[in-house]
Amino acid sequence: MNDTKVDEPTITLTKRMLSKSIIDANKSLTVFFKEYIGGGSYDSIDNGTKMVHPAVLSSFDAKEVMETTITLYRRPRGDKLLSIQNLSAFAKEGDTVKFDMMDDQIWMVVHTPSELGDAA
Repeated sequence: MNDTKVDEPTITLTKRMLSKSIIDANKSLTVFFKEYIGGGSYDSIDNGTKMVHPAVLSSFDAKEVMETTITLYRRPRGDKLLSIQNLSAFAKEGDTVKFDMMDDQIWMVVHTPSELGDAA
């Protein structure tokens, strides 16, 4: 598709994201969804509507893996948002979620701050 390099698709979780299950889609995520799910990305969603995709949540060490869903939606004014089912049971405030595609499925790997420090 596009050879333009964008930031790795990640989000760092805040208390509000976990308690309200509302996450603003940053540029890296909107590009990721457009690149990998095309017709199921924000470009295909009208304001005030949503689209649900199967996904997998995993811990960094893959000791915990859970099938889930990710909902992409747009507010009536056009804001691009997402919600990840069961995220608050799987992650904590300050954790980072990295997005990837494996076997045609969205994978979200949760990294604690110390795991990210170890990887640097």
